[in-house]
Order: sequence, then structure tokens, then C-alpha cells
Amino acid sequence: MNLMIIGGSGLLGSTTAFYAGTKGLFDKIYLLGTRQNIITHHVMDMNQALCPVSDTRIEAGKYEDIRHSDIILITAGMKESPTQSRTANMRANFELMRKFAEQIKAYSKSPKPVICATNPVDVLNYSLYKLIGWPKKYFLGFGYNDTLRLRFALGEETGAPYKSFEAYVIGEHGENQVPLFEHILLEGKPFALDEALLTRVKTRIGSFFTVMQALDAKRTSGWTSAVALTKVINALINETDEIIPCSAVLQGEYGQHNVSLGALTRLGKDGIKNIAELELSKNTEAMMQKAADCAAKHISSLGLE
Repeated sequence: MNLMIIGGSGLLGSTTAFYAGTKGLFDKIYLLGTRQNIITHHVMDMNQALCPVSDTRIEAGKYEDIRHSDIILITAGMKESPTQSRTANMRANFELMRKFAEQIKAYSKSPKPVICATNPVDVLNYSLYKLIGWPKKYFLGFGYNDTLRLRFALGEETGAPYKSFEAYVIGEHGENQVPLFEHILLEGKPFALDEALLTRVKTRIGSFFTVMQALDAKRTSGWTSAVALTKVINALINETDEIIPCSAVLQGEYGQHNVSLGALTRLGKDGIKNIAELELSKNTEAMMQKAADCAAKHISSLGLE
């Protein structure tokens, strides 16, 4: 089994290649990027680093290698400047998706899972679905970090271990994210947040992106994303049947149509097997509608209705 990473010279692509490589999930991981010296450097370095722990090989990729790939991960995008919005480069990144879609169609013998990790994830995941034309189950937008950060915030604020929480974020991967506060479990039992705790958790997760971008470190959350993306990939390959939050094209789920939004999915080798719909409070439904309206507005602006 092989993985193609479009954007393999960047932070997100390279960290994911390395972490997935340590897990031995693939025979080959192809790194495709515009900076060939960095691609070559990654190939040389990673192959030596992986050899004691994994049989996975890292190779410099070409679009033709899509033929031999079972999963495509897109991490390429315009360089982000310090900004509070993930939609800042939407139109430029959409043009990149148009280019990638043509190559994916040209070199794919049959449909395969395509994971979009380029912002704005929801809009661009829907764009790939429309541009490539495969069934919607093959298109996943990466937003798992939002769920990871909610669980981290809960652990930090309560002192309970991160792994003891089951909590999810759906909706937009951005300002209109929808934390499912009414469905949090602690050690398998319902966990209600009092107002003070709820406020602290909301502040943590709401300010994270702004605080990180303000550092002007010229980096994205590479390590976090590598771990979370590898979890998504593992669920695809091994059909773990666990709930994985990712942006999915919705056609009736949550009462939404013709948008891609974060949802609770179960994954398999052919992409999204099903979407779990939890009962939402009226407030959460309103938040989900706001996220859908925002996504639909951006999709319309790109002429993709």
C-alpha cells in the first residue's frame, strides 16, 4: 500500500510522512513538491531515520505515481501570513486544487480516498469533490486537530488524562467550529461542564489559532497534524470502526446539502463508510447551521454550487 503526499516538501506533508512512516502503514510514501532540493533532503534523511523502526520507503514523487498510490493526501497551499482566518488564501488555494484535481483524474485508474488538509479545509474538500467527480465518500477534509485540542483543553482544565475523554468538534474547521459539549464522556460516563469550566475550555480552544498565528513563527501545527492525520490514515487502512471527525460532503446529514463540514465518520479502505449523527441541542443546531451557511457562501463565490 502506498501514500501520495502532494505538498511533501512543506511542514505538514513532511511531518506526516515521517510519523506515518514510523508506524509502517505503507510500503512507499511519495513526496511531491515544488522544492526539489528539500524533497531530496527529506528522502535521504527519512529513509535513514526509518530503517531501524520500519520497512516503509520514502521516495520523491511525480504525478504519475498517483497510479500506484492507494491514498492521496493534499497538504500544499499558499504560505500563510499571520491572520485570524483560515479563509485568507481561499481563492489561490482553490486554483491549486483545480490543478491537483486534473492530475488526480488523469492518473487514477479508479477512485481512492483523497484527504484535503489545505485551508479552508471544508470549502476545498467540497471543491475537490466537485472537480474530480468521484462519489462523495472518497473525500475527507482534515479537521481532527479541533477535536484533539478540545480534549487537550478538557484535560488541562480538569487534570484528568487526555485519553479519558471522549469529546468531538464538528462544523467548520475554523471560526465556526461546533464543539459537542452536550456529548462529552469522561471514562465512558456523561460529563457535564459547569459554567466556569465551560468558559475556560471555550477560551482555550477559541483563542488557540489566533495565539499561534500571532507568534509569526512561519510554521503551522506540524507535529499535531502529523499525529492526527496518521490516526485518520490508520482508520482508513485498518477499518478500525472508531469515530473519526473529518469534513465530509453532506447530502442530507445534519439537514445540510451541497456543503462539506466536520462530521463524525467511520472510515474504511474506500473512504467514509457512514456518518454518525448525534442528537444536537437547539443551540448546537444553530451553530451547525451558521457553519453551513458560511461554507455555502464560500462555495458559491467559487462557482461550485
